[in-house]
Amino acid sequence: MAVSPDGKTVAIAARGRAKEIKLADGRTRSDGTRADSTISWVDSESGHERREIVIPESYVNSLAFSPDGQLLAAGTSFQWERGVIHIYRLRDKKEVQTIATPCRPTSGLAFTPDGKGLASGMSDTSILIWDLHFDLK
Repeated sequence: MAVSPDGKTVAIAARGRAKEIKLADGRTRSDGTRADSTISWVDSESGHERREIVIPESYVNSLAFSPDGQLLAAGTSFQWERGVIHIYRLRDKKEVQTIATPCRPTSGLAFTPDGKGLASGMSDTSILIWDLHFDLK
């Protein structure tokens, strides 16, 4: 989860479940499909949901709001594959940049104070700083 800079919005990530197969002995196992994740942002005072974004076939590991509150970064992965960082413009839920990370998923994200960079703490203990390139118009 992440809290917007003005404290009025909270973003929460939830992961869907893959399909399950019932085995003859009564146990269940995953069928190997990839589940979707949903990021919802809610009003922190009322708790009412404002909007949501569905990220197909992913697991959200980390979230961060930009300093101006216009963007939301989501660090995602699935099982042991490389991570991907998605950056969304919140007003229209448009993905404005996607970053494929060189190693497994992010364990934390933070925008630089000017909003033009993004720091990602990686599961291998490295920290990477990404230049962001997009137009908010």
